[in-house]
Amino acid sequence: MTRYNYLSPAHLISRLTSRNLHLLALHISSFLSLSPDDVLKHWASAKITKSKPVVSGDGKDADLIGDEEVSRVIVEKFEKLGGGSVSYAEIAKKAWEVGRTRLATMVSYSVLLIRRMVQPMEI
Repeated sequence: MTRYNYLSPAHLISRLTSRNLHLLALHISSFLSLSPDDVLKHWASAKITKSKPVVSGDGKDADLIGDEEVSRVIVEKFEKLGGGSVSYAEIAKKAWEVGRTRLATMVSYSVLLIRRMVQPMEI
């Protein structure tokens, strides 16, 4: 307990996320009224790195189901937990860095769709 007194709560959250204890880090962030953005960003990067695209079909009809699922899960989690200040561009960049260009495009496109749905109508 004495180490906690010397370290900041943000440092505790950082240590938990580095150990991939994202759910615990989210609960503690919530309890301490900290933003979940850093935890969500680390979780999304880990999700992209660990997941593998699954090919369905063959030839021209082949499709990467895993990319669609990962993109959907990331966007839903960010919306549900309020990761408003997390840059989707950073998440797309991470997908691109690990060679998942389709996933990077899907995450970016999902954000554009969300922003269009949220914009108020002009009268």
